[in-house]
Amino acid sequence: MAGNKQRKAWMNSDESVLIDLWRERARDLRRVKRNSHIYADISVQMAHKFTPKEVHVKIRNLRQKYREERKKVGPSGGGPSGWKLFDAVHQIIELEAANVTETYESFTVSSIPTASPVAISSAVPVSELLCVPEIASISSPSLSPLDSSISAAGTSRKRNYKGEILKVAKEQNELLKTVVEDGKKLTERVVNAIELQSNNTKEFMDIMKSLLQKMLKNKIKLKN
Repeated sequence: MAGNKQRKAWMNSDESVLIDLWRERARDLRRVKRNSHIYADISVQMAHKFTPKEVHVKIRNLRQKYREERKKVGPSGGGPSGWKLFDAVHQIIELEAANVTETYESFTVSSIPTASPVAISSAVPVSELLCVPEIASISSPSLSPLDSSISAAGTSRKRNYKGEILKVAKEQNELLKTVVEDGKKLTERVVNAIELQSNNTKEFMDIMKSLLQKMLKNKIKLKN
Protein backbone atom coordinates (compact mmCIF):
# COMPACT_ATOMS: atom_id res chain seq x y z
CA MET A 1 0.00 0.00 0.00
CA ALA A 2 1.07 3.56 -0.66
CA GLY A 3 0.61 4.48 3.02
CA ASN A 4 3.23 1.95 4.23
CA LYS A 5 6.49 3.67 3.43
CA GLN A 6 9.43 1.29 3.37
CA ARG A 7 12.21 2.15 5.82
CA LYS A 8 15.59 3.10 4.43
CA ALA A 9 18.41 0.74 5.20
CA TRP A 10 21.30 2.05 7.31
CA MET A 11 24.64 1.47 5.59
CA ASN A 12 27.90 1.22 7.50
CA SER A 13 28.84 4.69 6.28
CA ASP A 14 25.50 6.06 7.50
CA GLU A 15 26.06 4.55 10.92
CA SER A 16 29.57 6.04 11.09
CA VAL A 17 28.23 9.51 10.26
CA LEU A 18 25.42 9.10 12.80
CA ILE A 19 27.89 8.00 15.49
CA ASP A 20 29.98 11.15 14.93
CA LEU A 21 26.94 13.44 15.01
CA TRP A 22 25.53 11.63 18.02
CA ARG A 23 28.82 12.05 19.89
CA GLU A 24 28.76 15.81 19.22
CA ARG A 25 25.20 16.18 20.59
CA ALA A 26 25.39 13.56 23.36
CA ARG A 27 25.44 16.16 26.14
CA ASP A 28 22.52 18.07 24.60
CA LEU A 29 20.43 14.91 24.32
CA ARG A 30 20.76 14.23 28.05
CA ARG A 31 20.43 17.88 29.08
CA VAL A 32 16.97 18.60 27.68
CA LYS A 33 13.74 16.63 27.87
CA ARG A 34 12.29 17.68 24.57
CA ASN A 35 15.08 16.97 22.11
CA SER A 36 13.21 16.46 18.84
CA HIS A 37 15.00 19.53 17.46
CA ILE A 38 18.32 17.75 18.01
CA TYR A 39 17.22 14.75 15.94
CA ALA A 40 15.98 17.19 13.30
CA ASP A 41 19.39 18.90 13.28
CA ILE A 42 21.15 15.55 12.83
CA SER A 43 18.75 14.74 10.01
CA VAL A 44 19.67 18.01 8.29
CA GLN A 45 23.40 17.32 8.66
CA MET A 46 22.81 13.93 7.05
CA ALA A 47 21.24 15.71 4.06
CA HIS A 48 17.74 14.51 5.02
CA LYS A 49 18.62 10.97 4.05
CA PHE A 50 16.79 9.90 7.19
CA THR A 51 13.91 11.66 8.92
CA PRO A 52 14.26 12.95 12.50
CA LYS A 53 12.07 10.07 13.66
CA GLU A 54 14.29 7.52 11.89
CA VAL A 55 17.35 9.12 13.51
CA HIS A 56 15.66 8.88 16.91
CA VAL A 57 14.73 5.23 16.40
CA LYS A 58 18.24 4.37 15.20
CA ILE A 59 19.91 5.95 18.24
CA ARG A 60 17.45 4.17 20.53
CA ASN A 61 18.26 0.85 18.85
CA LEU A 62 21.99 1.50 19.21
CA ARG A 63 21.53 2.09 22.95
CA GLN A 64 19.55 -1.14 23.26
CA LYS A 65 22.17 -3.05 21.30
CA TYR A 66 24.89 -1.64 23.57
CA ARG A 67 23.03 -2.83 26.70
CA GLU A 68 22.71 -6.31 25.26
CA GLU A 69 26.40 -6.47 24.37
CA ARG A 70 27.36 -5.05 27.76
CA LYS A 71 25.55 -7.92 29.48
CA LYS A 72 27.54 -10.36 27.38
CA VAL A 73 30.84 -8.70 28.30
CA GLY A 74 29.89 -8.52 32.01
CA PRO A 75 30.58 -5.89 34.67
CA SER A 76 34.20 -7.07 35.14
CA GLY A 77 35.09 -6.43 31.52
CA GLY A 78 35.14 -10.05 30.36
CA GLY A 79 36.14 -10.45 26.74
CA PRO A 80 35.75 -7.86 24.00
CA SER A 81 32.38 -7.60 22.28
CA GLY A 82 32.08 -8.80 18.74
CA TRP A 83 30.00 -5.75 17.84
CA LYS A 84 32.12 -3.35 15.81
CA LEU A 85 30.29 -0.24 17.12
CA PHE A 86 30.56 -1.24 20.79
CA ASP A 87 33.54 0.99 21.65
CA ALA A 88 32.13 4.04 19.82
CA VAL A 89 28.71 3.73 21.46
CA HIS A 90 30.39 3.00 24.81
CA GLN A 91 32.20 6.37 24.63
CA ILE A 92 28.95 8.17 23.87
CA ILE A 93 27.13 6.43 26.72
CA GLU A 94 29.92 7.48 29.10
CA LEU A 95 29.62 11.08 27.91
CA GLU A 96 25.90 10.99 28.57
CA ALA A 97 26.42 9.45 32.01
CA ALA A 98 29.04 12.09 32.89
CA ASN A 99 26.66 14.85 31.85
CA VAL A 100 23.89 13.37 34.00
CA THR A 101 26.29 13.19 36.99
CA GLU A 102 27.36 16.81 36.55
CA THR A 103 23.74 17.95 36.34
CA TYR A 104 22.84 15.97 39.47
CA GLU A 105 25.81 17.31 41.44
CA SER A 106 25.09 20.92 40.49
CA PHE A 107 21.45 20.46 41.47
CA THR A 108 22.40 18.78 44.76
CA VAL A 109 24.90 21.48 45.74
CA SER A 110 22.47 24.29 44.97
CA SER A 111 19.68 22.51 46.86
CA ILE A 112 21.61 21.81 50.10
CA PRO A 113 20.74 24.40 52.78
CA THR A 114 23.74 26.11 54.37
CA ALA A 115 22.68 25.33 57.92
CA SER A 116 19.64 24.65 60.01
CA PRO A 117 18.06 27.81 61.49
CA VAL A 118 17.55 25.99 64.79
CA ALA A 119 21.19 24.96 64.97
CA ILE A 120 22.38 28.49 64.26
CA SER A 121 20.08 30.10 66.79
CA SER A 122 21.07 27.63 69.49
CA ALA A 123 24.80 27.89 68.86
CA VAL A 124 25.43 31.57 68.13
CA PRO A 125 23.38 34.62 69.13
CA VAL A 126 21.67 36.38 66.26
CA SER A 127 23.26 39.68 67.24
CA GLU A 128 26.75 38.19 66.70
CA LEU A 129 25.78 36.74 63.32
CA LEU A 130 24.48 40.09 62.14
CA CYS A 131 27.42 41.98 63.69
CA VAL A 132 24.96 44.38 65.34
CA PRO A 133 25.42 45.50 68.98
CA GLU A 134 22.66 44.40 71.30
CA ILE A 135 20.22 47.13 72.40
CA ALA A 136 20.20 47.93 76.09
CA SER A 137 17.25 46.61 78.06
CA ILE A 138 14.41 48.87 79.14
CA SER A 139 15.37 48.54 82.79
CA SER A 140 18.77 50.12 82.14
CA PRO A 141 19.08 53.60 83.76
CA SER A 142 21.07 54.98 80.85
CA LEU A 143 19.19 56.22 77.84
CA SER A 144 19.81 54.69 74.44
CA PRO A 145 20.53 56.98 71.46
CA LEU A 146 16.95 56.43 70.33
CA ASP A 147 15.56 57.48 73.73
CA SER A 148 17.87 60.52 73.75
CA SER A 149 16.65 61.58 70.33
CA ILE A 150 13.02 61.16 71.45
CA SER A 151 13.67 63.19 74.60
CA ALA A 152 15.40 65.93 72.64
CA ALA A 153 12.53 66.01 70.16
CA GLY A 154 10.01 66.37 73.02
CA THR A 155 12.04 69.23 74.59
CA SER A 156 12.25 71.06 71.28
CA ARG A 157 8.50 70.67 70.83
CA LYS A 158 7.86 72.17 74.29
CA ARG A 159 10.14 75.08 73.43
CA ASN A 160 8.31 75.60 70.18
CA TYR A 161 4.97 75.61 71.98
CA LYS A 162 6.22 78.25 74.45
CA GLY A 163 7.51 80.36 71.61
CA GLU A 164 4.19 80.13 69.81
CA ILE A 165 2.27 81.10 72.97
CA LEU A 166 4.52 84.10 73.56
CA LYS A 167 4.10 85.12 69.95
CA VAL A 168 0.29 84.94 70.18
CA ALA A 169 0.29 86.87 73.46
CA LYS A 170 2.46 89.58 71.92
CA GLU A 171 0.14 89.86 68.92
CA GLN A 172 -2.90 90.12 71.26
CA ASN A 173 -1.14 92.83 73.29
CA GLU A 174 -0.39 94.83 70.16
CA LEU A 175 -4.00 94.47 69.04
CA LEU A 176 -5.23 95.64 72.48
CA LYS A 177 -2.97 98.67 72.31
CA THR A 178 -4.35 99.49 68.89
CA VAL A 179 -7.92 99.18 70.18
CA VAL A 180 -7.15 101.38 73.17
CA GLU A 181 -5.47 104.00 71.02
CA ASP A 182 -8.38 103.96 68.56
CA GLY A 183 -10.84 104.24 71.47
CA LYS A 184 -8.88 107.15 72.92
CA LYS A 185 -8.93 108.97 69.62
CA LEU A 186 -12.66 108.30 69.24
CA THR A 187 -13.31 109.56 72.75
CA GLU A 188 -11.37 112.74 72.05
CA ARG A 189 -13.42 113.32 68.90
CA VAL A 190 -16.68 112.84 70.84
CA VAL A 191 -15.56 115.25 73.55
CA ASN A 192 -14.53 117.79 70.96
CA ALA A 193 -17.90 117.47 69.25
CA ILE A 194 -19.77 117.92 72.53
CA GLU A 195 -17.67 120.94 73.42
CA LEU A 196 -18.25 122.40 69.98
CA GLN A 197 -21.98 121.81 70.28
CA SER A 198 -21.93 123.33 73.75
CA ASN A 199 -20.13 126.41 72.49
CA ASN A 200 -22.61 126.74 69.66
CA THR A 201 -25.49 126.37 72.09
CA LYS A 202 -24.05 129.03 74.42
CA GLU A 203 -23.54 131.40 71.51
CA PHE A 204 -27.12 130.75 70.42
CA MET A 205 -28.40 131.40 73.91
CA ASP A 206 -26.45 134.63 74.12
CA ILE A 207 -27.92 135.77 70.81
CA MET A 208 -31.41 134.87 71.95
CA LYS A 209 -30.88 136.65 75.26
CA SER A 210 -29.73 139.79 73.53
CA LEU A 211 -32.73 139.67 71.21
CA LEU A 212 -35.11 139.30 74.12
CA GLN A 213 -33.52 142.25 75.88
CA LYS A 214 -33.90 144.41 72.77
CA MET A 215 -37.51 143.33 72.38
CA LEU A 216 -38.27 144.23 76.01
CA LYS A 217 -36.68 147.63 75.59
CA ASN A 218 -38.70 148.33 72.48
CA LYS A 219 -41.89 147.25 74.23
CA ILE A 220 -41.27 149.60 77.11
CA LYS A 221 -40.64 152.42 74.72
CA LEU A 222 -43.94 151.77 72.95
CA LYS A 223 -45.85 151.87 76.21
CA ASN A 224 -44.40 155.18 77.15
